[in-house]
Amino acid sequence: NPLLVNVDKMSSFYSELKGRYQLCQSCAFAAPFGLTQVWYSWGDQFLSLTLLWPVGADLVAIDRFLRQTSGLHVGNNVGRNYERAFGYASGPTPCFLDLICSLWNTSRMQISTDALIMALAGVEFHAMQLSKPSKTSNVISVDRYEIIPDPAGVLRLVQECDQVSKQGRVWNSLATVLNDMPIKRRAPDGGVQTDTRLLNEISDAVVARRPIEEVLEKRVYVALDQLQTESGMVRDFSTLAFRLLVPIYFKEVRDMTADLLPALQSVGETVGELIKATGDRSILYNLRNSRNVDDLLEVLSRVVVRHADAFVEGKPELWRNRVRELAEVIDNGNWRRVRSLLGLYAGLKFIEVSRKEQGKEPVPSK
Repeated sequence: NPLLVNVDKMSSFYSELKGRYQLCQSCAFAAPFGLTQVWYSWGDQFLSLTLLWPVGADLVAIDRFLRQTSGLHVGNNVGRNYERAFGYASGPTPCFLDLICSLWNTSRMQISTDALIMALAGVEFHAMQLSKPSKTSNVISVDRYEIIPDPAGVLRLVQECDQVSKQGRVWNSLATVLNDMPIKRRAPDGGVQTDTRLLNEISDAVVARRPIEEVLEKRVYVALDQLQTESGMVRDFSTLAFRLLVPIYFKEVRDMTADLLPALQSVGETVGELIKATGDRSILYNLRNSRNVDDLLEVLSRVVVRHADAFVEGKPELWRNRVRELAEVIDNGNWRRVRSLLGLYAGLKFIEVSRKEQGKEPVPSK
């Protein structure tokens, strides 16, 4: 393992120095970056490498963190030296979240979780993504360099996302959502192609504490389309994890939109059930295609006039009050976020109702 090699044997791993051992291409690539206690993740058939390491002005904090996590390295894992928490992480921020989720999962069994959070206090993480054009090339490019200032805050978010299934199994809603973000499609040759752009997008947003509902909505709409054409590609898509993550994330980042979530979830889920019952998918796409606050209010108005009283059996007034509550607070500053959250909740409910109809309800934990 070139990134964990003993210092006394380091000369054997540098190609410009003479040694008894011949180097494979992967070791030759990794050797110049053999930092002490670095975490790494290979990608793209060993043509790219992401490195992660702690940095801080307080050397005591760095030493404390490294001591707490020194036993969490994995020496025999192909492609990385930590236990993977979710799949297809290749960029700096996805790899960082993969590492933090992995440290959290492992710390439950090996060290005190409170001690791990305390050890991260005063520490920031640096992430570097490197690549080379071919296996035989000696040219190494630095593609991205990221500084992650608050890993302790990210770890607290991961901690808050822990869930317990009915069977008593612990699972994490953030890690589950991240695992569902890569989009898998059938390739012309019969294989599977994986698009990781949405995984990278949500990882960047989580690390920077930006709103996440728009990228979650994008992934749900892809799942809706695949439900009609490639249902097997969304077989394990966890709607429960998406629903649970939103309020936890909003609370953690102190997002004022959290006050609207009960009304948004109620209206959105009713719209999802309504679309399934009526077969009128245009409602969902008209909602998504709203270009301003007036368009959004018009879509809600049409839903109320055409369908709601007949569909919401026995409680049409409650439905109207929820819609009215939203209509009174939607403005030019928040309408995009309201639209995304309505589409997110409606899409999740539509997928769940469709699965129940097919007898294929999703499994909440992985």
